[in-house]
Amino acid sequence: MWLNTILHSVWRVTTSDSFGGLEPYLSSFATDSLVESLSGSDKKPNGVAHVSFNSFTLGKTPPMIKGITVVRKVDGDLSVAYMRIDVGILMEAELLLDISPSSLDYKMVPTTTLSINSLDTELQLDVSVKNIPSYPFVSYVNVSLSHEIPDFSLRIEPRSQK
Repeated sequence: MWLNTILHSVWRVTTSDSFGGLEPYLSSFATDSLVESLSGSDKKPNGVAHVSFNSFTLGKTPPMIKGITVVRKVDGDLSVAYMRIDVGILMEAELLLDISPSSLDYKMVPTTTLSINSLDTELQLDVSVKNIPSYPFVSYVNVSLSHEIPDFSLRIEPRSQK
């Protein structure tokens, strides 16, 4: 599909001294959300004293778009396009978390960096795009999961010890 070729071209754009593209842009949005989620003390397991964010990347490989279906809705507004997008994800996305155990039962366990990586899933996204006649030609994009969170697999492993 031609859209996958474009996605692959803009996923990570590397120059001689830096890189940019869609992946760093999306990773920065996800990073902000992850840092906010980890800041709440009620979200940690009982045996964990401290969890801090280390880093996050979606990896060098973009997701693969398997199909796009235009969904017709009767809203009377022809400037809005509704689509269902089937996406396959087999990425080396990686989330690094620094974790410190809390209880005396775990006092011999040092602070560890956990790597959560190798995301593998397929999902459907509902996307709506509102077009406008002037630059930038899009006034909003709304993306949501079509169904509940899909089945997925990932790997969790200790990366290093401090």
